[in-house]
Amino acid sequence: SLSLQDRRRKNRRKQQLCSKTTKVVASAAGATGVFLAAQAVYVGLTTPRLPPPAQSAHDFERDGLVVVDDSLSSRQNGDTHCRIENASKTNDTSSFTECCSKLKNMREKEEICVMLIGDSPVEGIGNPTHDVALGGQTARAFSRLYHKPVRYWAYGKSGLTTRGVQTEMVPLMKQISKKRELDVIIVSCGVNNTLRSHSAETFGRELNSLL
Repeated sequence: SLSLQDRRRKNRRKQQLCSKTTKVVASAAGATGVFLAAQAVYVGLTTPRLPPPAQSAHDFERDGLVVVDDSLSSRQNGDTHCRIENASKTNDTSSFTECCSKLKNMREKEEICVMLIGDSPVEGIGNPTHDVALGGQTARAFSRLYHKPVRYWAYGKSGLTTRGVQTEMVPLMKQISKKRELDVIIVSCGVNNTLRSHSAETFGRELNSLL
């Protein structure tokens, strides 16, 4: 059996090894963090800045843009009913009832009003027109689903964090909501929080405030 002195010597060697391992791991993590930060700066500086369509961000058409899906005449009215039937399988009865009520109201309206607010995807970066960008394609999907014209607004701006969406885009949305009843509101945010190294807690607080 090992003597007391041998056991102490063995324990000291283990402690020294653990200490060295911890230092190596910490150094590697620090180096990785520095590398990722440098890489993020490089990507930010070298990535080409694609332009948005005309009349984007704050200049989006105040009366909205209207989309009618080309396939309306050839489609049946089964999709919406199927979605309602599937929704009834959930356990949240109140949410299901509210959902059905909203769907019924949307089916009874002559046109559906959709509002998108957010960052670069909503602004339509890289697209020649809003019709082929996120706003137009989302509106077209709603038109195809509900078999009605869809009027939409896409208030987005590249680089906005979640807080930026709230301070810059929500006021525009409120202006429109005073004139028209908005049936759907879609929010795109979070990427720029990540690029600015915001913590999950910071993003969560901003998102809760926005919603």
